[in-house]
Amino acid sequence: MRYKTPQDLRTESIAELVATILGEDIATLKIEKIAIEEFLLEGKTKIVCEVQHSERTLHIQGEGRGVVDALFGGMTRALAKDYRSLEGIEFIDFLVSIDPQRRGKKSGTDSYVNVDIQLQNSSKSRMHFSSRSRSMISAAINASLLALEYFINCERAVLKTYDAIQRCEKHNMPETKEKYVDRLTRLVENTSYEKTIAEYKGDIN
Repeated sequence: MRYKTPQDLRTESIAELVATILGEDIATLKIEKIAIEEFLLEGKTKIVCEVQHSERTLHIQGEGRGVVDALFGGMTRALAKDYRSLEGIEFIDFLVSIDPQRRGKKSGTDSYVNVDIQLQNSSKSRMHFSSRSRSMISAAINASLLALEYFINCERAVLKTYDAIQRCEKHNMPETKEKYVDRLTRLVENTSYEKTIAEYKGDIN
């Protein structure tokens, strides 16, 4: 069992703030099926899947050193067009452990598997995202989706908060603006949103 670090607690706190800001507009990522091709001698993995991103369907192809590397790389490339902050997120490592107490077969081969992936943001802070399943691949995929959902929704929350700050400035509401500035300060602990905000400002001007 991995104990929570101060960074884990910050990540949870920011996730709660994002949920408050976005409400029902929280974005989701779901994969129903995935095709995985392993090239064992080359140590290479290719994946093809369809990802339900809220009401959109993304066709993802990825290649890497293992399923997580291939999936994370393929999805990041596809999503970074809309979520520029993903360019600053780096996949560092993942850990696999089993829970032998929760098994059906005597052999233990159907035990639950815990997968913990570790990412690094543009500030070099490391964050963990975990999932469990009786399938190691399912747990790895779900942990990757949780991480991507987190960063996507953080970026959406940043832009929504930025809009709120602009409205406060326009209507001369300094006290309300201070609340939103505080929110934005907490959100940018995740990674840099300078490029995201600069492009957004260009789109709305």
